[in-house]
Amino acid sequence: RLGMFVKARPWCDLIAAATPQALPPSLRSRLDRAERLFVRAAQSQADAPRLRAEAYMELGAYLRALRVLRPEIEAHPGDPRTGSLYVHLLIAAGLDDEALRIAAAALGPEQAQNFVTSVRKELPEAVKKQRKPSHPIDWSVAPGAP
Repeated sequence: RLGMFVKARPWCDLIAAATPQALPPSLRSRLDRAERLFVRAAQSQADAPRLRAEAYMELGAYLRALRVLRPEIEAHPGDPRTGSLYVHLLIAAGLDDEALRIAAAALGPEQAQNFVTSVRKELPEAVKKQRKPSHPIDWSVAPGAP
């Protein structure tokens, strides 16, 4: 929701005033980029799912981004822009096996392995250090959904 960005900025100001080292400088720019992407998504019906997924990615909400993008992948499995973003999100979420499966369908096994490896290397260190799922999860179902 776009209104949440307005509410987040004063919190960022409070945190920065109290403990400047606690608020990374990139947080404000990530919030700004995410807000711009959500605005663009609201203005472009055709690109809305991809733009919303990119906005969630900026916020580090990888599973939420995947849930937004999955219907597009199912509807247009050959779209390289959407497919590439989808694989990037799967890797960021720690779902490398699924990322490899999706990439292999589009690129073949060897190229898929190279692609997944290169994407993993490019991830920020903080994302690489996140705990990965230790058991199968049904990430495609939103929490609380029937």
